[in-house]
Amino acid sequence: MTPPESVEGSWVADEGEGSVMTGSSRGSSPGMLTDAPHSAGCQCSECAGGPCDGAGGLGPGAMGHALVSTDLWTEVHLHRRTWVQVDYLSMWAKGNQVPPLVTTSPLGTPQAQAGVLPESATTSILFGNEKVDTDRRDGGRINIGYWLVDGEFWGVEGQYFTLKPGHTNFHRTSIFSDGIQPDDIILARPFFNVDPNLPNPREDAALIAFPNFVLANSQGPLDGTIDVKTTSNLQSAGALLRKLIWIDFTKQCRLDLLFGYRFFRLDDSVVINDAWDFTPQSGPLGPISFRSEDIFSAKNLFNGGELGLKYQSYHGPLSIELIGKIACGNNREVVYINGSNAVTAGGTTTTGVGGLLAQPTNIGTYRRDVFAVLPEANTNLRWDLTPNLRATFGYTFIYTNRVQRSGDAIDLALNPTQIGGTLIGEPRPAFGFTDTTFWVHGVSAGAEYRW
Repeated sequence: MTPPESVEGSWVADEGEGSVMTGSSRGSSPGMLTDAPHSAGCQCSECAGGPCDGAGGLGPGAMGHALVSTDLWTEVHLHRRTWVQVDYLSMWAKGNQVPPLVTTSPLGTPQAQAGVLPESATTSILFGNEKVDTDRRDGGRINIGYWLVDGEFWGVEGQYFTLKPGHTNFHRTSIFSDGIQPDDIILARPFFNVDPNLPNPREDAALIAFPNFVLANSQGPLDGTIDVKTTSNLQSAGALLRKLIWIDFTKQCRLDLLFGYRFFRLDDSVVINDAWDFTPQSGPLGPISFRSEDIFSAKNLFNGGELGLKYQSYHGPLSIELIGKIACGNNREVVYINGSNAVTAGGTTTTGVGGLLAQPTNIGTYRRDVFAVLPEANTNLRWDLTPNLRATFGYTFIYTNRVQRSGDAIDLALNPTQIGGTLIGEPRPAFGFTDTTFWVHGVSAGAEYRW
């Protein structure tokens, strides 16, 4: 399987299967059309019979199907127009930073100090103040391509990949009404109190579970439960034109230009549900039950043009592929905030707008468009299993400079005058867009089939 004598800068012409366009370092004129030589013992119709692909007698008929190692010259001359690659992905993504959402304090801590930040001997954080959804995630990717002309000059290819949703769940319950058990702890939701009736804004906490709670001169156990659930979803797609810009059969390598369209979507959310039941053992109040929900959701939709390079190098059955791309375009950021509550007292349930950190001052849907860039790098090792099938192993890294995360949409400042009444003073919590970077990277394993 010997390439022609003049190989530097050679590529297949589209004028016919028996023509090779050569830019030879040995004196051939660039672009000259020549008949490719036939190998010794060729059994084509011009020699002893049987079809030949015209590429020096090196087509499938001469090679036989036992060939597993394909050099670049043969790869180009086999006239395989279509390829499909399917990969399993194992990836890690940058987590969603959430503020402190659940705190606790040792039993015996005074009610006014329980669960109040900052972290100290009397307050510790049970959930939050960290990045969530950082665990490894499985996923899948498919690449489909088609050469528009023989000789692999121009082609089109499309890609789609997605990862399984990321989840982080927190659940804690304390029941003090049946006596203090070893796993019963104080539960609280911290916030920064900007009530204008206070001398100064200060750290505060809404208690969810407390052994000896006092409310309106009534005292008794406060039983409570809190659940926090975060999710993260990621997917991307693209459509590209592929153009050969350089090839060297002696060095067994080629370089292609990629240009086209890129779509990228990142969604995440933080949902907080709490419930408490107050059973006074003394005082004027009767039993009271309270339920609330806060929802923070962010969506990023990137659409842009993409430009890149694909380099391939052949080494017997092994080939190496390096891909670098960058997309520039518009990222539409959408944030949704909502909250609700229900209070049951004296057999009557009253519902209202707002949980704790989602209040009328920040509830709503917010949108904006920003310019963003999205680079991507891929390294792939490909091993020929049959003339048409190869195994692939790779690494992928994707980055974008501007996304809105749901954790950044949470404002811990609260003006409680608006809860069940009319807002007086500063409108908090409030929402403002906050851009941050995002990345995802990981390894892949799959197969590519060409025909």
